[in-house]
Amino acid sequence: MTGYILYQSIAKRQAHLLFVVLLFALFSASSSPTQNTVAPHAKVKNPLWDFGYLPQKSAVSVDFYIYNIGSAPLTVRKIESGCSCTSISRIEHPLQPGDSAAITVTFKSGRYRGMVKKTTKVYTDDPDNEVLELIITAYILKRDEESKYIRVIPPILNWKLENDRLILQDSTLDILNISPDTVSVNLLSWPGNILPPEELPSRLAPHEKRELKLRLDSKSAVPSKDEIFWIALSFAAEDTIKISVPVKLK
Repeated sequence: MTGYILYQSIAKRQAHLLFVVLLFALFSASSSPTQNTVAPHAKVKNPLWDFGYLPQKSAVSVDFYIYNIGSAPLTVRKIESGCSCTSISRIEHPLQPGDSAAITVTFKSGRYRGMVKKTTKVYTDDPDNEVLELIITAYILKRDEESKYIRVIPPILNWKLENDRLILQDSTLDILNISPDTVSVNLLSWPGNILPPEELPSRLAPHEKRELKLRLDSKSAVPSKDEIFWIALSFAAEDTIKISVPVKLK
């Protein structure tokens, strides 16, 4: 009799232990994500763009690329601009897995002065990343102010559209090193309707001045007056700065 009672006790303990193990396994399976979950996943490779030094009363723009690296279509539900000084393009259709689309953010410097930071928010149906932030920064200069190291003249290029032709009223940029140090020079971006300048120096000696000639690309399409163009250069001495030279189309 004693043996039978002992046997029942051991059996009950084993059953209880088995129940605990099964309950733990069930909880773990339900709480951990499965590898086969189908969902969109939004990603921005470069969510920050710095325009560097920028003159007042000018406009510049930059494209941010949204990628869907998930396994289901990604829907951009809403895009909110940082303020009235920025305008944004829209993504009208869902992005299929592996697809990407650009959001163009245009910034008008107006009468801003000094450091400016603006954030555009992109709302998606990505369950793990519902809100993406696109950030632009710039340092706005008044007419009588200068950037560090370098003076670029003119600070804004004036171009003209006439009879379906683009005319470069300002066809040169004067770049002057106003620092006591040698400065390295890099061209970061330029409008697609001009050719990359051949005369761009790699370095500027202290107080050296160089002329950068701008040449039209005859193969490019005629732009519209609503298009935004600008040239971006970087200069490095003790640290690196950017200068954006906007284009005004008349």
